[in-house]
Amino acid sequence: MNSEAGRLWRGLDCFLNRWIPSRSHPIARLPATNLRLKARDSDNQGRSFSTDGCCEPELTAFLQQHLHLQAGDVVLDIGAKVGWFALLAERLAPPGVDIFAFESAPECFGRPSGNLRLNV
Repeated sequence: MNSEAGRLWRGLDCFLNRWIPSRSHPIARLPATNLRLKARDSDNQGRSFSTDGCCEPELTAFLQQHLHLQAGDVVLDIGAKVGWFALLAERLAPPGVDIFAFESAPECFGRPSGNLRLNV
């Protein structure tokens, strides 16, 4: 897809996500992490939650085994989409760890904070 068509598609997708509320954003319950996430079932991440119970299963498993956070550490989830890795880090972190999720894509902008509200 050329860049002009890509921009047009992203703009249309942003419009549809923002202004047509009937689009499907089911809440996935992920028992292994005790997390709930709202994600579109029409994109790769949403389908991954349905089929694998998480996003990027290999990276998720690696973080669950090897991420050892301590009070005072800072976690940045850049390009957070739905905030999966920020929420996972929150589940793995002891008190005193600061976790920040950043998302600049208009079609995903409010999803990390919305998913945080589902899990507090």
